[in-house]
Order: sequence, then C-alpha cells, then structure tokens
Amino acid sequence: MKRYSIVGATIEIVRSIGAVDIKAIRTSNIIFATLSQEQVNILKSKGYYVEPVVNIRAGITPIIDIAPPAPIEAQPIYTPAQLFTSIGFEQARQLTDPPLTGSGINVAVIDSGVRADHQSILGRVVYSKNFTTSRDGDNFNHGTGIASCILTAAPDCNIIDFKVIEDAGSGSVENLILAIDECVSMHEDGNPFAPSIINLSIGAPDDGNPNDPLRIMCREAATYGIWIVAAAGNSGPDMGTMLIPAAERYVLAVGSCSYDPFVVSPFSSRGPTLDGIIKPDLVFFGENIVVASSVSTTANIAKSGTSFSAPFVTGLMALYQQAVIIYAQAKYPEEIFGPMSYEDLLSMRDLIDIHLKQFCVKPSGIIGEKDVYYGEGLPYGPLFNNAFSESEGDATTSQFDSGLITSMMTIAMMVPIFGMIGKS
Repeated sequence: MKRYSIVGATIEIVRSIGAVDIKAIRTSNIIFATLSQEQVNILKSKGYYVEPVVNIRAGITPIIDIAPPAPIEAQPIYTPAQLFTSIGFEQARQLTDPPLTGSGINVAVIDSGVRADHQSILGRVVYSKNFTTSRDGDNFNHGTGIASCILTAAPDCNIIDFKVIEDAGSGSVENLILAIDECVSMHEDGNPFAPSIINLSIGAPDDGNPNDPLRIMCREAATYGIWIVAAAGNSGPDMGTMLIPAAERYVLAVGSCSYDPFVVSPFSSRGPTLDGIIKPDLVFFGENIVVASSVSTTANIAKSGTSFSAPFVTGLMALYQQAVIIYAQAKYPEEIFGPMSYEDLLSMRDLIDIHLKQFCVKPSGIIGEKDVYYGEGLPYGPLFNNAFSESEGDATTSQFDSGLITSMMTIAMMVPIFGMIGKS
C-alpha cells in the first residue's frame, strides 16, 4: 500500500474501492489516499489520473519530492536593502500617497517555517500553520531568510507562515498542495489574512505533465486571484531545467542574476519548460546576500540561489498590488477595493504577458523578446514609476500604454543602473 494522488475522482468513488486515509482537497478535484496496486489499476481503468506521492510518516525516510533548490555557496557581500536600493525602488515607494510599503497585502511564505521573533520579521507574521511532522519553527534555516527578503521590499506586508518543509530539508507535494488549498480556503471563508501572493522558494523537477496535481492546484489558486511567485531552480546552466511550479505558465518564475557584473547566474535554471513555455519570467539578484537566520533573533547568514531571488520579486509584487489598489480607489472612490478583489483589476496573465516587459531591463547589448535566460529581465524602479505615471487617470494597470515599451527600454539601457551600491 502506497500514498497516491488522484485527479478527477470523487471521494465516494475512491472510498468504494476500499482506499484508506482519504484526504480531499477542498478547493480542487484532487484527492490523496493510500491504495494497493490493484486499486490504482481500477482507478486508472476508469480514466482517472493517479500518481504516487512521498510517504512522510514517522520512521520512514522520505524520497525527496519537494524541496528548496540545491544550495549554492555564498559569501556575505550584499544586504537586501542595498540590492533593493540599487534598482531604484526606494524612490518608487513615493509613487503614491501613502507611500508603497506593502501595507494591507497578505503574503504566504510556504517553506520551512519562519522565525517570527527575528528582529527583521518581528510583528509581521500574522498567521501560521505547520503541515509537517516536524516541530514548529524554521529548523532548516530557509523560510526565515525568505521572509526577510520579502519584508525588505514590502516592510508593512503581512506574512502568513505555512511550514511544508521538514527539518531535514525536504517535504511532501501533498502537504504543499494542502497549504495552497488552505490559502484558497481562507479566501472562500473570508479570512482577513487570506493571502493575495504566495512565495514558493521550493519546487520539484518538471515532467511536463499538465495534469500534475501541483500544477492543477496552482491554476486553481489563480482563479481566486492569488499570485504565485516561484524560484526557477538552481540547475543551470543546462536548458530545460525549470522546477515546478515555476514551469506553470501563469506562475511567476524568478531566475537569479549577479550584481557585478549584471549577468544571469550560472546556476540559475533555464527554460524552455518541457511543454515549450519560455521561462523564467524575470530575474533578480540571487548571489551572496546576507539574510535573516533562524539560529537566533538577531542572526544573519549568507545565501545564494533562486530561492532568494524569488522573495524580492514577491515583495515587489506586494508593492505593485498596493499601487493598483491605491490607483483604483482614487479613480473609483465609490467602490471598495482591497487585496481580495485586485483580480478584478489585474490578472497574473496580464502581468506576465503584457506588463513585465514595461519595467524590466536586460544587460547592455542583450536585446529582443523574452528569453530563456533572463525572461523579461530585471525589475527597474524608474520604469515602474513611468508605467504607473503614464496610466494615471486610468485606475487599472491593464491600461498601460504599450507604446511606451520601446522608448522606456531604450532609455533604461542608457542609464547606469548599478552606480548606487557598494560591497559590504
């Protein structure tokens, strides 16, 4: 008897064949159950998609199913604040009144846990749940650093801490799906802390299967207006090495670049995906960053990898959402807009397909459309400001003037972006 995911069946069907330990995902047509091979064959013969998942019960060594990307050696060179400032987003905060700080935006960190009493995180974790068999807290020392990067960009956002990575550093796709399902359920239940963004600095190898339960769950979350930002992976420089869920079309896949020089990191996973999608969607600095450590309330640690590129972008997306809401409230004061309803204003589909190219840049000499190394490029604050300024008077960023793209990109290539930072 092994643990399986079943897509498309009902609880009644799964129960009727004698399956045990059945667990249904509330917001999607995914069921987890313990099955014999005979029961698997019965379900497959009925046309249901059945896939084995890791057994994480105590005493059994799990197969690494879902985990942070492979660790990359790092030196303590850059602080998150230095990197954030270097691309002009401190100035971008002044785009609106009140300034952009991520206030009112709920962000789920689905990871190894978050040390909530760390000095760089204190007071920002508003909701927590442990989906693993490990003790509470970030004993793998990963999720705490992720949260600190998010809060560098969006210091007033709320952090939802969902632990799915065991203390040994791996976890279960089942628990990851349960955590995403919890995010969706919070929306259905009207929970005030329902997240509008999920950061996934974890993943699994992509098999190109659109019926993969994790990909299905990410698509379901998107229908509730939840943006998912995911690490591309640390399996570069080989092509076709994107992790899932980053490989999913409308999950925002983040690769890594170095600061000096500004080039894609050798380890950053490249696209295309196995089903031919151009990924990553964009890049952010992911080398030699000093982030919060879970060892103590004041400790820091040097980290590299797309795990730490992704949360910067997550924080920027919190600013983006806040800006959209502020503009919408100014345009339509009779309406009430908030993090739960921003999908009415802008979809992840529009962000990836239309808007990213308007405020991202690539290294000098690299031109052209989205590519499998940089995606659309690195977010740049002045272009972010330009995009919103040009759309002022129209509440929704879906009305950005696409004619500005060429001129803004040309200007950006001429600006010395990286003159503002020094090594520590």
